[in-house]
Amino acid sequence: MAKIKNKFDKFAHICCSLHNSILDILRQIEINKEGFVFLVDKNNALVQVITDGDIRRLLIQHNGDINLNAPCLQFMQNKNIPVCIDENTFEFSTLSLLFMQDKIAVLPIINKQKQLVNYITKSEFHSAVLHNSLNGSNYNYRLLKKYKKELDIYARPWGFYKSVLLTKILQSKIIVIFPLQAISLQKHRHREEHWIIVYGKGNVVLEDTQMQVYPGKYVFIPKGCKHRILNISSKNNLVFFELQRGNYFGEDDIIRYEDKYNRS
Repeated sequence: MAKIKNKFDKFAHICCSLHNSILDILRQIEINKEGFVFLVDKNNALVQVITDGDIRRLLIQHNGDINLNAPCLQFMQNKNIPVCIDENTFEFSTLSLLFMQDKIAVLPIINKQKQLVNYITKSEFHSAVLHNSLNGSNYNYRLLKKYKKELDIYARPWGFYKSVLLTKILQSKIIVIFPLQAISLQKHRHREEHWIIVYGKGNVVLEDTQMQVYPGKYVFIPKGCKHRILNISSKNNLVFFELQRGNYFGEDDIIRYEDKYNRS
């Protein structure tokens, strides 16, 4: 694979030369795990963005009859000029409008010489905005990947929860309690919680008090307050939205006092 003389060495893993082959590009996409590469010329000016989808469509167009070792340049005749953003016009409104276009998953950030100085993906843009971390054109937006846990669903003996947002200062979840099941009697040192019941009926314990909850009911749980929620229905799930505020949201910030599933 031809080497790219890019003064921004941190982008070497995501750049290819115009003289690289289709196979070279596929290998580079496999290495960087981003799903795309930037093609640059001998002056490191951005020429094109090639995605794994582009290569898939190319293979389909040629019925698989294509020389993967041929330079990619010969297959780029009909490729549109990539949508870029100038490093001096990097701002929320511009990014938001561009990413609203269905086919744009990544925006190269270029200087006046059209050289790649950074890039930001659509998912990184969303994370940056929600984290209040849209820190200009030079920020390393790859650092926000650690907050992608919101994509997971976690099974528990009482039901399951899905994190929909996780930032430095808050986490939000959708929590589902199965019929006649309950979370442990617990408290947290590092966060307070706000619950809004969405569906079903339940019983909430807050320290020495109990309350019935139903759709639309709001419950505030201060930091350090013992609490539990029980689904009192034998047929329907209990669904509620949970917003956590604090400085740490790990599952190890659960101090259990009672638990029907014998968890410590």
